[in-house]
Amino acid sequence: MQTPMNFLSRSAAVCAIAGSVCFTAVAGVHGGTLPPGKPPAERNAALVYWKAWTMFDEQALKANIDWNQIGDNLDPAKMPEEFTKTAQTISQWRDSIDGLMVASTMPVCDFELAYEHGFQLLLPHLSKFRAGARMLRVDARRLLMEHKPEEAAERVAAMLRSSRQLRTEGVLISSLVGMAVASNAIDEAEVMIESGRLTPAAARTIEVALDPLGEPDSLGVRACVAGEGEIMQSWLATRFTGPTAGKDFIEQWIDAYGVGSPTAPKDESYLAAKRQVSGMNGEALAGGVTRMLDAYKLVDAAWDTPDAPAAIDVISESVRRGEYGPLAVLVFPSFGKSRASVAKFDTRVAEVSQRLGEVK
Repeated sequence: MQTPMNFLSRSAAVCAIAGSVCFTAVAGVHGGTLPPGKPPAERNAALVYWKAWTMFDEQALKANIDWNQIGDNLDPAKMPEEFTKTAQTISQWRDSIDGLMVASTMPVCDFELAYEHGFQLLLPHLSKFRAGARMLRVDARRLLMEHKPEEAAERVAAMLRSSRQLRTEGVLISSLVGMAVASNAIDEAEVMIESGRLTPAAARTIEVALDPLGEPDSLGVRACVAGEGEIMQSWLATRFTGPTAGKDFIEQWIDAYGVGSPTAPKDESYLAAKRQVSGMNGEALAGGVTRMLDAYKLVDAAWDTPDAPAAIDVISESVRRGEYGPLAVLVFPSFGKSRASVAKFDTRVAEVSQRLGEVK
């Protein structure tokens, strides 16, 4: 497969074909016919990501790379065929890799989520985001195998930077995807450290990108406690109204999508909660949301307490018993597991940061 033409090569080809017409068009550009545009620091990284994703070979993006099987292997002859094929493809799509790396450095990243859709909010960028990060990791391993640790480190650093760009979305799954991307980058950084091929300069590149992940709530998981509550409140208040609001919610969301709260198994208490919500009108449903938000506030207050995951699990158990209303029984998220994941992640960040600082 040939490398796709970049912008300049495509423009040159067009100019060669169009001759004086192309020259006239370019002259018009210099005459001020283009809009002013935004300076690079103000542009939206989301658009740069989408461009890079669409430029990638689709099969490479969908490649099933088993990192457990690959482990810390640096021998090309021992790599799975899927990795080798994907690495070769990626190496020919340099513009796409460069696009991902540039996007990761941009301060503004807004995928313009349609929060008014509530639980029906579509997040198609998340699967692409993870796939793009996987491409960066494959390319990093390829470069490490070729004894190019500085270039490999740049890819790992891009993964770390990009992981924080989802933190402002206020949606738990977005922050958890960011954590998954960062965790994969940390996995690769550990392989680089163990390989003995990591130079001090390469270690510093990764360390600088890793440092912000040591800040409190660096991936915005805690912020999602309030964010998801706000999304729920706004959505239910506008989407389900009138005398059949509760019945519509149960039929159009809970039953239609098979939704069940992780904190509330489908036992009699869960079924009883469904019946109660089904009988609510719009005003009662709004009241149910207000009552449920009290549990969200308790989770936020418990976030930084000693043994926070256990404390949050206690709150979730009280939700399951119906202490915060039947609506909470049906839809309250399992924040305890998320808090435990954050604790493990924070520990890994500190440990790997120390190891990187020791590379001489």
